[in-house]
Amino acid sequence: MTPLMQQYWEIKSLHQDKILMFRMGDFYEMFYDDATKAAPILGIALTQRNKKSEDETPMCGMPHHSVAGPINKLLKAGLRVAICDQIEDPKTAKGIVKRAVTRILTPGMVYDPDTLEQNQSNYIASYADANLSCVDTSTGENFYFTDVSLRDLQRLLSLLPIVELVLSTEQDEQLRLGIGDDLKKDSKKILPTYLLISHHDVVLDMKPLFMQHNISLSLEHEASHRLFSYVYSLGGIESLKTLKPMEQRALKQKMDLSSTVLRHLEIFSTYRGEGEGSLFFATDRTKTSAGARLLRQWLSFPLIDKKEILLRQQDVQKWYQNPSAVKKLREILGKMGDIERRLSKISQPQCNARDLLALEQSIQAGTAALAAAQIAPVVQIENKSETETMTLDSFRHITDLATEISQTIVDEPPLQIKQGHLIRKGYSPELDELITLSSDSQSLLQKMEEEEKNKTGISSLKIRYNNVFGYYIEVTHTHKDKVPSYHMRKQTLTTAERYCT
Repeated sequence: MTPLMQQYWEIKSLHQDKILMFRMGDFYEMFYDDATKAAPILGIALTQRNKKSEDETPMCGMPHHSVAGPINKLLKAGLRVAICDQIEDPKTAKGIVKRAVTRILTPGMVYDPDTLEQNQSNYIASYADANLSCVDTSTGENFYFTDVSLRDLQRLLSLLPIVELVLSTEQDEQLRLGIGDDLKKDSKKILPTYLLISHHDVVLDMKPLFMQHNISLSLEHEASHRLFSYVYSLGGIESLKTLKPMEQRALKQKMDLSSTVLRHLEIFSTYRGEGEGSLFFATDRTKTSAGARLLRQWLSFPLIDKKEILLRQQDVQKWYQNPSAVKKLREILGKMGDIERRLSKISQPQCNARDLLALEQSIQAGTAALAAAQIAPVVQIENKSETETMTLDSFRHITDLATEISQTIVDEPPLQIKQGHLIRKGYSPELDELITLSSDSQSLLQKMEEEEKNKTGISSLKIRYNNVFGYYIEVTHTHKDKVPSYHMRKQTLTTAERYCT
């Protein structure tokens, strides 16, 4: 076994339940069973590691810069993925390049939110003590239900786009055995076959971490505590910083729709399993992805409280009576993009300057939409002037952020941060100087040479370069009496002297 494959197996032995994507130069490679499993899902060729030496190790791979799509295909197939990167520069490495797993991805912890279905959420959930907690790490949505019976759990698993359920090993065994009287003989059907069950038995104490990073998330329930601990174990503290405050949602005050009803009424898909032709397809005229996800949520949990229904009807009626305002607002919203998932991506290592520009454009569109709709998050207090001041303050930090992004980032930045050329000229004098030094070195040297000629009066003075001294000033012996005191002699030649400063 070669040193490279020894290193591979050392890392793979720690991640046997995952597809290990092993960085080799400009490619991510997969070997053995991982390659055999992944190749047909990704639609790529399965080959051998070294045909000439009769090494029949199955392998497949893809370029590192186009890995987002393949990773999400693997996650959609219900697989976990461990990304193993080179953690030292191959140019300076002694022996084999050091590698380590830098990220672990699951269906609920995606690599690139842009590749998800835009009108549907992507929940990871946890169930314990009759509570169900859900988060969407791609949008920051964060909520929970209380008093969730096994029948309720089965209903929620069919209604919500939950792709991963986090349980302790014991909880998983109990649910699969159908512990509880709620569903009796049908209780074994609680966990759908397509759902990825992730076991998380060692729950970290999240309170000290939340205090250290000023994160205000509720830890009242075991389900939410286990869920946050699991998300932290995979994505670190950054994955928790983007979550919105936890919201309690009512299950009992919504219409009880089962998966059978959804299917028969073709709410989200037709009998043929196609979205086109469903009720959602017919009613979705939203201009943003977040709006489409909200509409999907409303159709999944229809209102049954008369007061709430009338309030929603009144809101709709206001817009229905003002079609010109609706048209203007829809034009603005069309420029907003998916701000929720953009924020989530910015917190991840694979973000780039274009994501920041997209956020800036979303902020500009969002604030324009609020102005057009005459909506503002105002605290209701009696003093009118104080109300107006608070309204302005509530938006100032957002608009300031958008302004800073537009003033900092160039209009068309490259995709890779390491390519540079992201920052506008004039933003940082120090950076401008460094860029000038690196890109205009020849003209700067010529300028320096002219300045030295003018200072010394030596018309034949030259600035040159060699591998021994680097850059130096050369003056012929004819003019050596004019050499200033700040020139330090480095070398004497038959016809000239060489100096540095």
